[in-house]
Amino acid sequence: MSELRLRYDWVDYASRDHAWIMPTFAQLSIDIDDQNVTRVLDKRSRTTRDKIVTPLYPLVEWILANWWTLFYEAAVPSRGILVKDYLSRHSFREAREGYAYPDLRIYPEGEWTKVEWYPQISAHQRVEFLNGGMARVSTSELKQLLVDLVDAVLARLDQFGIVDSWAHQEWRAINDVDPDEKAFCRSVAYLGLDPFELDAGTSGTVIAAIGGIPVPVRDELLQAVTAATLVDSAAWLSAGLQAIGSTPTTTSKWSWVRDRVGAVSSSSFPWELGYQLAQTARTSLNLNDATPAEITELLHEVSPIVQASKPPIGTLDAVAGFGNGAPVCYTAKRRSDAQRFASARGLSEFLLGNEGPLLLSSAETGRQQRGRAFAAEFLAPAAHIASHLSGDEIGKEEVEELAAEFQVSSMVIEYQLTNHQLARIANE
Repeated sequence: MSELRLRYDWVDYASRDHAWIMPTFAQLSIDIDDQNVTRVLDKRSRTTRDKIVTPLYPLVEWILANWWTLFYEAAVPSRGILVKDYLSRHSFREAREGYAYPDLRIYPEGEWTKVEWYPQISAHQRVEFLNGGMARVSTSELKQLLVDLVDAVLARLDQFGIVDSWAHQEWRAINDVDPDEKAFCRSVAYLGLDPFELDAGTSGTVIAAIGGIPVPVRDELLQAVTAATLVDSAAWLSAGLQAIGSTPTTTSKWSWVRDRVGAVSSSSFPWELGYQLAQTARTSLNLNDATPAEITELLHEVSPIVQASKPPIGTLDAVAGFGNGAPVCYTAKRRSDAQRFASARGLSEFLLGNEGPLLLSSAETGRQQRGRAFAAEFLAPAAHIASHLSGDEIGKEEVEELAAEFQVSSMVIEYQLTNHQLARIANE
């Protein structure tokens, strides 16, 4: 885990801007571990420095305007939300209002938050941001850091007799939200919506759509879909939960699998736990040399696949459940490799002792990352792939051959090659 630090020293700065802007000018430095996010080239003096001089009120105003989505709206490939719209709620650069702020992007993933920052060259700014990078920080620590920033800026305004700015009013409204309202605000923010800007019709639609859906699966649904597809997606999910509950399974041998694997120590990040769990499972089940891994053959039992209708949005992959104690997968996937991957994602939760249903999606949240990492490593272990490689750079044809051998998609092989740094894939 990395540490993000915000340092600011107030400065007297002559400005003709709004009265609530001038008192909040500061020298601002943002660091993540030993990497400086605010390192800039001053084009006028031709010098570099690690701080920027900028008012902090616009940044605080932006933080408060996006308070809920900033911490709960996950990045979801193929969700249909335009990148520029998502970044308007997740990049510090969007606070600029003519001033210089780094393109520091915040991607909530649950317990952890991914942060990325990018160099910026602008003809209209005096400074150019030089550095880029990526790290993950504790979500709770990030939230506290931003709370402290808001409090410091509002206290600074109070000293200048400015006690009822928009930021003051918004901060009071956020802090006055009661626990029930906070749960609803979080649910709406998962969808990328501002709970303070919702009309009554949209609020009613959200409440009606998610009513009766178990909380963990409900949150996963909201994190994966859009407001426009929510009603149909909730119906698809409900059909999956019903199908899983009515699918007959046996329990003895699957329980034996979980007992055989046993407890796995927690790792720093979800995908690391997924890798560790997969490696432990293969070892415990004597699958180390099995390619592909066929756990159903080991048990002489089939992990049921319940064929689903096409989901309303492409982000929904499957619903995994446990029937009478054995993994069941409800999915519209037709290819056998896609079905095996979805089943393996559900198996990871079963092995961890989570018998509640799970919605599998493309959301970049911790639980989804853990399941994808487990499935990739369980079905196509990095060590096995490495032993099959012809060199440190391979072509697309070799990727396809590996995918066929491990009975997974080529995307899974590419994922393993990249994330375990096994080989480069040549551009052909």
